[in-house]
Amino acid sequence: MLSSQTDWKPPDGLRYPSPRPVQLRAQGIALVCVATFLPVAAAAIGWLSADQRHREIDRDRLLQEQGVDATAVVERVWKAADKSQTRMVSYRFATPSGEVSGQSRLEEQVWRGLHPGDRLAIRYVPSKHEINLPAMGAPGPVGAWVVWLSLAMLLLPAVVFGILIRRQWRLLAEGVPTQ
Repeated sequence: MLSSQTDWKPPDGLRYPSPRPVQLRAQGIALVCVATFLPVAAAAIGWLSADQRHREIDRDRLLQEQGVDATAVVERVWKAADKSQTRMVSYRFATPSGEVSGQSRLEEQVWRGLHPGDRLAIRYVPSKHEINLPAMGAPGPVGAWVVWLSLAMLLLPAVVFGILIRRQWRLLAEGVPTQ
């Protein structure tokens, strides 16, 4: 039989008037650590993504403004051992100061037709030979949306975890015990 409302007493931990002292357990501490780590990771990944994007934009600007066309010889065509099997090509080309090697990602339709020994039109910066790309099929800089998406993917869970922790904290500290 259920006791009447007047006989019921809250458990010992809930007899304090509001707000009660609250402590996090191991799972709560782990969630706080994750919620703290995610914004730090978002800042680092966002900074690295934005930096990479700016370097690619600068590279493309230099190639457009100062670039010289050349013909390279394909040395190797392969798929990188990454999740998306990035299509890669390595090549060699002659400059006035000597022979230079390069490698680049390529779009599938250009990559598919290449074989070692084939000729490949490239563009390079004479003052910085390491800045070179195939004239066609090389992907451009990542879009700004990629940087923002990477930030959102890490910040959104941190915000949700923070809201969940705060909600549970308030319930424990200020909630009214009931039978």
